[in-house]
Amino acid sequence: IYKSKDTYYLRIVSYTILPSDLKGYYVETVTNINNIYLQRQEMTRMYHYIMFIILVSCMILSLALSYFLTYRVRVLSASTRSFADGDLNSRVQVHGQDEIATLAADFNRMADSLQEKIDEISMHAKNQEAFTAAFAHELKTPLTSIIGYAELLRTMDLSQEEKWQAADYIFSQGKRLESLSYKLLDLFVLQQQELTFAPVSSSELTDAIVPMMKQNLAAKDVMLSMHLAPATLYGDKDLLLSLLINLIDNARKASSSGDTITVLGYSDNDYYCISVQDTGKGIPADEIDKITKPFYMVDKSRSRKEGGAGLGMSLCYEILRLHHAQWHIESELHVGTTITITIPQTGKE
Repeated sequence: IYKSKDTYYLRIVSYTILPSDLKGYYVETVTNINNIYLQRQEMTRMYHYIMFIILVSCMILSLALSYFLTYRVRVLSASTRSFADGDLNSRVQVHGQDEIATLAADFNRMADSLQEKIDEISMHAKNQEAFTAAFAHELKTPLTSIIGYAELLRTMDLSQEEKWQAADYIFSQGKRLESLSYKLLDLFVLQQQELTFAPVSSSELTDAIVPMMKQNLAAKDVMLSMHLAPATLYGDKDLLLSLLINLIDNARKASSSGDTITVLGYSDNDYYCISVQDTGKGIPADEIDKITKPFYMVDKSRSRKEGGAGLGMSLCYEILRLHHAQWHIESELHVGTTITITIPQTGKE
């Protein structure tokens, strides 16, 4: 094969001997094969075009696949940034069961948990602010009265009766502050300490409560009917006494002269139920859930007149929590209130 003037030729030389004269001859043929080379060049050029198109197509397909394969990762990343920027409602939709779906589900669980904790902290901060404001308000009124009457005694020439009235008011407000401080201390101690429970006889509770409440009940002409069926409770005796005394005292404050407070106790499987019932003023239905908040009073004027500070039910709630006990409150305005508590017991006596 040789090239002449940009044209390719195939040159074939063969040797043969003719039988007629026994002489050898060389035969040479030359063929134009330029079309074959032109076809080869065209095919090479077409191959390059096809390979270029295939490479570009593969690149586009790879980019598209990469985009769709990383789409959920980018969505998860965007949700993470939104959550970090303060959007606590940012969540990721979970599709499939692959590793990315597992990661998205874990992110959602983490976000839910963090949001619950943040909401809990926010609510705790609000409760602390409300507690501080209520505490300041509860201190302000008796302190203002004490200072005012003390200034009156110090600067004015009063009659003996007026002096006794001023001193009596200062004394009553001082006792109210003392009660407030004791209940605050009890509430703080209850929230911090760990208790060691022991068997407590229901008869011990009855024998301790009746004489302790006798004077306060007699001062308001309110009767107490108390019957606790024999049983052994499991808890702290002093706290259980405090629980029942607070409930009975609240019933006394809500009762009128001549009313009767009924306290009944009975066993129910592994629990002991104690109900405290009065026929007093009752609690509005929309306020029952609020009575465990510190310093909350359904009737503020009556509570302050009775010497209350709005902490009794908070103490009761903490005592129930420490004893893994529950309560159920039923109340109707001007009909009365029934509070039933359920406490674990070790067995009947």
